[in-house]
Amino acid sequence: MILLGKQLIIYNSNENTIIHLISGKQNYVVSEKPLEENNYSLITIENTIEALRLEKPNMLSAKKSFTDDKLFIENGMLFFEGKTILIKPDLSVNLESVNPDIVVNPLNTKKIKQEDDLNYWIVTNSRNISDELYSSSLIHNLRENRAFTKEW
Repeated sequence: MILLGKQLIIYNSNENTIIHLISGKQNYVVSEKPLEENNYSLITIENTIEALRLEKPNMLSAKKSFTDDKLFIENGMLFFEGKTILIKPDLSVNLESVNPDIVVNPLNTKKIKQEDDLNYWIVTNSRNISDELYSSSLIHNLRENRAFTKEW
């Protein structure tokens, strides 16, 4: 299978947020912590790259700045091919100015009370989410539903 569009994959990793961004054959792996050789997550990423026949990925840190023609990273905020992704934001802060598409592993979900408050996906590996949020169609729990993927 050869992917010609854009895709985002968030892998289920308890100790590390790992986001795989794909645009055509070009791809980026953005993680909070460096990926070690023979790590299960790295093997999964390598399998994805092989299956989709992608180029060698750019391995990047979510904590460091990066810019090219497809991706901009600054302080855990990613802008990739028209999508805004936030890594571990405090949701008690107003996100309207950022208008994210996807929020990954938020630090504080107490401010959000019902599905109507959500206009973005929340992707998490935490079980510490209120029942009201957990029933939302915009919540993806990595522990139960495995990797989150989005194509556009």
